[in-house]
Amino acid sequence: TSSGVATKTTTFSMTVSAIPTFTLTAFKSGTGTGTITSNPAGISCGSLCSASYTSGTSVTLTATADATSTFTSWTGCDSTSGNQCTVSMSAARSVTAAFTLIPFDYALSATGVTITQGSTRSNTVTVTKSAGTAQSVSVAVGTLPAGVTLTSANNQACTPTTGACQVTFTYSASASAATGTTSITATGTSSGVATKTTTFSMTVSA
Repeated sequence: TSSGVATKTTTFSMTVSAIPTFTLTAFKSGTGTGTITSNPAGISCGSLCSASYTSGTSVTLTATADATSTFTSWTGCDSTSGNQCTVSMSAARSVTAAFTLIPFDYALSATGVTITQGSTRSNTVTVTKSAGTAQSVSVAVGTLPAGVTLTSANNQACTPTTGACQVTFTYSASASAATGTTSITATGTSSGVATKTTTFSMTVSA
Protein backbone atom coordinates (compact mmCIF):
# COMPACT_ATOMS: atom_id res chain seq x y z
CA THR A 1 0.00 0.00 0.00
CA SER A 2 1.12 3.60 -0.68
CA SER A 3 -0.70 6.96 -0.34
CA GLY A 4 -2.74 7.73 -3.42
CA VAL A 5 -1.74 4.53 -5.17
CA ALA A 6 -3.91 1.50 -5.75
CA THR A 7 -3.02 -1.46 -3.56
CA LYS A 8 -0.69 -3.88 -5.23
CA THR A 9 -0.31 -7.63 -4.57
CA THR A 10 2.00 -10.40 -5.54
CA THR A 11 2.39 -14.03 -4.46
CA PHE A 12 5.30 -16.24 -3.52
CA SER A 13 5.60 -19.93 -2.71
CA MET A 14 6.55 -21.29 0.70
CA THR A 15 7.77 -24.89 0.88
CA VAL A 16 7.96 -26.67 4.24
CA SER A 17 10.06 -29.84 4.07
CA ALA A 18 10.58 -32.56 6.62
CA ILE A 19 13.86 -32.76 8.48
CA PRO A 20 15.78 -35.51 6.64
CA THR A 21 16.28 -38.86 8.36
CA PHE A 22 19.08 -41.34 7.85
CA THR A 23 19.39 -45.03 8.70
CA LEU A 24 21.96 -46.29 11.17
CA THR A 25 22.72 -50.02 10.92
CA ALA A 26 24.61 -52.02 13.53
CA PHE A 27 26.46 -55.24 12.70
CA LYS A 28 28.18 -57.82 14.89
CA SER A 29 31.34 -59.75 14.00
CA GLY A 30 33.78 -62.19 15.54
CA THR A 31 33.54 -65.57 17.24
CA GLY A 32 31.64 -64.30 20.28
CA THR A 33 28.13 -63.03 20.97
CA GLY A 34 26.62 -59.93 22.54
CA THR A 35 24.06 -57.17 22.18
CA ILE A 36 24.08 -53.60 20.86
CA THR A 37 21.74 -50.89 22.15
CA SER A 38 21.39 -47.22 21.23
CA ASN A 39 20.70 -43.87 22.89
CA PRO A 40 18.39 -42.35 21.64
CA ALA A 41 16.46 -45.62 21.54
CA GLY A 42 15.89 -47.47 18.30
CA ILE A 43 18.53 -50.16 18.05
CA SER A 44 18.38 -53.26 20.23
CA CYS A 45 20.45 -55.86 18.45
CA GLY A 46 19.40 -58.63 19.47
CA SER A 47 16.67 -58.46 16.93
CA LEU A 48 16.44 -54.79 15.90
CA CYS A 49 19.74 -53.84 14.28
CA SER A 50 18.85 -50.66 12.37
CA ALA A 51 16.89 -47.48 13.04
CA SER A 52 16.25 -44.06 11.43
CA TYR A 53 17.36 -40.82 13.07
CA THR A 54 16.86 -37.19 12.07
CA SER A 55 19.80 -35.35 10.55
CA GLY A 56 22.21 -34.02 13.15
CA THR A 57 21.27 -36.53 15.84
CA SER A 58 24.19 -37.83 17.89
CA VAL A 59 23.66 -41.53 18.58
CA THR A 60 25.60 -43.47 21.22
CA LEU A 61 25.71 -47.25 20.83
CA THR A 62 26.72 -49.60 23.64
CA ALA A 63 28.07 -53.11 23.02
CA THR A 64 27.55 -55.63 25.83
CA ALA A 65 29.20 -59.05 25.59
CA ASP A 66 27.37 -62.20 26.68
CA ALA A 67 28.77 -64.19 29.61
CA THR A 68 30.73 -66.47 27.25
CA SER A 69 32.34 -63.63 25.28
CA THR A 70 34.29 -60.38 25.51
CA PHE A 71 33.78 -57.14 23.58
CA THR A 72 36.76 -56.48 21.31
CA SER A 73 36.34 -53.32 19.22
CA TRP A 74 34.16 -50.91 17.24
CA THR A 75 34.55 -49.89 13.60
CA GLY A 76 32.70 -47.18 11.65
CA CYS A 77 32.24 -44.77 14.59
CA ASP A 78 33.02 -41.06 14.78
CA SER A 79 34.49 -41.69 18.23
CA THR A 80 34.70 -44.54 20.74
CA SER A 81 35.08 -44.85 24.49
CA GLY A 82 35.41 -48.37 25.88
CA ASN A 83 32.39 -50.32 24.70
CA GLN A 84 30.57 -47.20 23.44
CA CYS A 85 30.46 -45.78 19.91
CA THR A 86 29.22 -42.30 18.93
CA VAL A 87 27.88 -41.48 15.47
CA SER A 88 26.58 -38.12 14.14
CA MET A 89 23.79 -38.74 11.66
CA SER A 90 24.46 -36.64 8.55
CA ALA A 91 24.08 -39.58 6.14
CA ALA A 92 23.26 -43.29 6.25
CA ARG A 93 25.81 -44.97 8.51
CA SER A 94 26.85 -48.45 9.59
CA VAL A 95 28.98 -49.58 12.52
CA THR A 96 30.30 -52.97 13.62
CA ALA A 97 30.94 -54.32 17.11
CA ALA A 98 33.34 -57.27 17.37
CA PHE A 99 32.96 -59.94 20.08
CA THR A 100 35.42 -62.73 20.92
CA LEU A 101 34.41 -66.09 22.38
CA ILE A 102 36.09 -66.89 25.70
CA PRO A 103 37.86 -70.24 25.26
CA PHE A 104 36.60 -73.15 27.37
CA ASP A 105 38.78 -74.09 30.32
CA TYR A 106 38.30 -76.32 33.34
CA ALA A 107 39.90 -77.86 36.41
CA LEU A 108 39.90 -81.41 37.77
CA SER A 109 39.58 -82.64 41.34
CA ALA A 110 39.11 -86.12 42.75
CA THR A 111 38.17 -87.80 46.02
CA GLY A 112 40.49 -90.31 47.65
CA VAL A 113 39.43 -93.93 48.04
CA THR A 114 40.11 -96.62 50.63
CA ILE A 115 39.54 -100.21 49.59
CA THR A 116 39.86 -103.42 51.55
CA GLN A 117 41.41 -106.52 50.01
CA GLY A 118 38.68 -108.61 48.41
CA SER A 119 36.19 -105.70 48.07
CA THR A 120 35.12 -102.94 45.69
CA ARG A 121 34.98 -99.18 46.18
CA SER A 122 34.27 -96.08 44.05
CA ASN A 123 35.44 -92.49 43.86
CA THR A 124 34.47 -89.47 41.80
CA VAL A 125 36.39 -87.06 39.61
CA THR A 126 34.84 -83.59 39.29
CA VAL A 127 35.19 -81.41 36.19
CA THR A 128 34.68 -77.72 37.06
CA LYS A 129 34.29 -75.14 34.30
CA SER A 130 36.48 -72.07 34.84
CA ALA A 131 35.82 -70.17 31.59
CA GLY A 132 33.95 -70.24 28.29
CA THR A 133 31.13 -72.41 27.03
CA ALA A 134 31.02 -75.92 28.49
CA GLN A 135 32.12 -78.80 26.29
CA SER A 136 32.74 -82.48 26.80
CA VAL A 137 35.70 -83.57 28.92
CA SER A 138 36.96 -87.17 28.92
CA VAL A 139 38.54 -88.43 32.15
CA ALA A 140 40.80 -91.45 32.57
CA VAL A 141 42.59 -92.87 35.62
CA GLY A 142 46.18 -94.03 35.44
CA THR A 143 48.16 -96.95 36.83
CA LEU A 144 46.60 -98.71 39.83
CA PRO A 145 48.31 -100.64 42.62
CA ALA A 146 49.10 -104.32 42.03
CA GLY A 147 46.00 -106.42 42.50
CA VAL A 148 43.55 -103.52 41.99
CA THR A 149 41.54 -103.36 38.76
CA LEU A 150 39.10 -100.87 37.33
CA THR A 151 35.65 -102.48 36.97
CA SER A 152 33.91 -99.42 35.52
CA ALA A 153 34.70 -97.91 32.13
CA ASN A 154 37.78 -95.73 31.82
CA ASN A 155 37.80 -92.59 29.64
CA GLN A 156 34.41 -91.48 30.96
CA ALA A 157 33.07 -88.15 29.64
CA CYS A 158 30.85 -85.44 31.05
CA THR A 159 30.00 -81.82 30.17
CA PRO A 160 29.99 -79.20 32.97
CA THR A 161 26.93 -77.38 31.58
CA THR A 162 25.82 -76.11 34.99
CA GLY A 163 29.37 -75.34 36.14
CA ALA A 164 30.55 -78.80 37.21
CA CYS A 165 29.98 -82.46 36.43
CA GLN A 166 31.26 -85.76 37.84
CA VAL A 167 32.32 -89.18 36.62
CA THR A 168 32.52 -92.21 38.89
CA PHE A 169 35.14 -94.94 38.81
CA THR A 170 34.78 -98.30 40.58
CA TYR A 171 37.71 -100.45 41.65
CA SER A 172 38.06 -104.06 42.77
CA ALA A 173 40.89 -105.23 45.00
CA SER A 174 41.84 -108.89 44.97
CA ALA A 175 42.38 -110.77 48.22
CA SER A 176 46.13 -110.49 47.64
CA ALA A 177 46.22 -106.85 46.47
CA ALA A 178 49.29 -104.93 47.65
CA THR A 179 48.45 -102.94 50.77
CA GLY A 180 49.48 -99.34 51.34
CA THR A 181 48.69 -95.89 49.93
CA THR A 182 49.38 -94.95 46.32
CA SER A 183 48.98 -91.65 44.48
CA ILE A 184 46.82 -92.13 41.37
CA THR A 185 46.68 -89.69 38.47
CA ALA A 186 43.43 -88.79 36.70
CA THR A 187 43.80 -87.12 33.31
CA GLY A 188 41.26 -84.94 31.53
CA THR A 189 41.18 -84.21 27.81
CA SER A 190 38.93 -81.83 25.85
CA SER A 191 39.07 -80.50 22.30
CA GLY A 192 41.26 -77.41 21.99
CA VAL A 193 42.22 -77.37 25.68
CA ALA A 194 45.52 -78.35 27.27
CA THR A 195 45.46 -81.70 29.05
CA LYS A 196 44.63 -81.44 32.76
CA THR A 197 45.62 -83.79 35.59
CA THR A 198 44.82 -84.26 39.24
CA THR A 199 45.92 -86.86 41.77
CA PHE A 200 44.12 -88.73 44.49
CA SER A 201 45.21 -91.24 47.10
CA MET A 202 44.19 -94.90 46.98
CA THR A 203 44.68 -96.87 50.18
CA VAL A 204 44.46 -100.65 50.09
CA SER A 205 44.02 -102.22 53.50
CA ALA A 206 43.98 -105.83 54.67
